[in-house]
Amino acid sequence: MTYAFDACLQVMSNVLDLVIVGAGPAGMTAAIYASRAQLNFVFLEKSFAGGQITNTYEIENYPGIKSVSGFELSTMFREHVEYFGVDIKAEDVVEVELDGDVKKVVTTQNTYETKTIIFAMGQPGKTRCSRRRGICRPWCILLRNL
Repeated sequence: MTYAFDACLQVMSNVLDLVIVGAGPAGMTAAIYASRAQLNFVFLEKSFAGGQITNTYEIENYPGIKSVSGFELSTMFREHVEYFGVDIKAEDVVEVELDGDVKKVVTTQNTYETKTIIFAMGQPGKTRCSRRRGICRPWCILLRNL
């Protein structure tokens, strides 16, 4: 009987506390809180950290900063996350299984089992998702099905 209990503990030890999908401002904030809470988690971004704000020419409405470019602000976000030892994994999520207590996040490189998923993919731009033309990325479909 002890062996079955040990095997169960070993399987559960591979289950992450959290998977964060998306490295824009919301995902970065979640990663900072997860790191400070000492959670066992992974932080996934398919392209570049910072999100859409990276392409913004000038930001003048961020509290505490009079004026900054989106690229500069996203760099500050990334440096803040890295200060807490967080690694942003460049992996594209291709499938998510939400049934049961343990969720599954499948990327192009790995499969992660987790208790919780934070979807922080941001707002898609008009060129990325067009339902009228029937063109849609997998994460758009995922959001519609939640």
